[in-house]
Amino acid sequence: MRSLGILLVAAILSIGCGAGAQQSPRAIAASERVYRVGLMTFDDPVWNGWTQAFRDGMRELGYVEGQNVVVVEAPADDGNLETTLAVVRELQSDGVDVIVSSVLPHHITEVSKAAGSTPFVEALLNSPNVGVAPISSYARPGGNVTGIIAIDVAQHARRLQLLKEVAPHVSRVIVLTPWDRPADLPGWPEIVEMARTLSVEVERVQPSGPDDIESALQAAIERGGDGLLQYQGNPFGNLAVRQRVTDVAAIHRLPAVYIDKGWARLGGLMAYTPDVNTNWKRAATYVDRILKGANAGDLPIEQPATFDFLINVKTAQSLDLTIPQAVLAQASELVQ
Repeated sequence: MRSLGILLVAAILSIGCGAGAQQSPRAIAASERVYRVGLMTFDDPVWNGWTQAFRDGMRELGYVEGQNVVVVEAPADDGNLETTLAVVRELQSDGVDVIVSSVLPHHITEVSKAAGSTPFVEALLNSPNVGVAPISSYARPGGNVTGIIAIDVAQHARRLQLLKEVAPHVSRVIVLTPWDRPADLPGWPEIVEMARTLSVEVERVQPSGPDDIESALQAAIERGGDGLLQYQGNPFGNLAVRQRVTDVAAIHRLPAVYIDKGWARLGGLMAYTPDVNTNWKRAATYVDRILKGANAGDLPIEQPATFDFLINVKTAQSLDLTIPQAVLAQASELVQ
């Protein structure tokens, strides 16, 4: 079992009740409470930025690490179900009051069982999880998991639409999925329907592992693939994996659209994604309510409030693409 990075400092807080007033034993006990929050982390610069946004949100709500809250960091960086479950069980045995993370959508049911009675706040929920155990509905999840939607099936179709608007010559789009995705791909029917509307073909390409990325993409390109749409997945959080994908796209001059802004800054043509930092900061609000006595199952699941749409201007120029003004107007950031 890998060790947890635990920060533990006892803090004694005083609550003023007016000049000369005496605190009751119950008030004193409440003021001395130090909450423990389990934070599942991944060793990745993008992920580190997200968890920092969560910490910022906690601080703005009055939580000071080492005084009234302890953040128990638990690395779970391979996306493997058994690793994830082991980390969840370790956090639970450590006595955390709530766990914050983003696990793979097809792992939610197993993770919620492993967490037992411990509340679980997901910062990057997927819309297909709603209506499936343990999440009954948006308004009232009902189990021990709640949080904020990050990936909605409609977003995949929107990315395909943007790709066609920027690269109208594209006729066959490679949908690159990581090797840990199930055969029943959430959002695939929406992608197919949008492809039909746009008169393009789509092909799902799933490498067997990181070392198979180049060959899998090369084979798809030889079958006529002339555009790329990246599907989400934890393996794509690895910087080396991202570099492999963007390098292939650059070498073969593939217009591509990705699921988070780090890809565009790495050289990818476009990225369309919810503002994930906002999701993680909002997760702190859920934690605050749970620590104050709310049940996770009673807290409504939120939709993402804002989106990022990045266009890498240099990459567009290298591909001889002229970005339509209507598309430029939608961009939240132009990467030079």
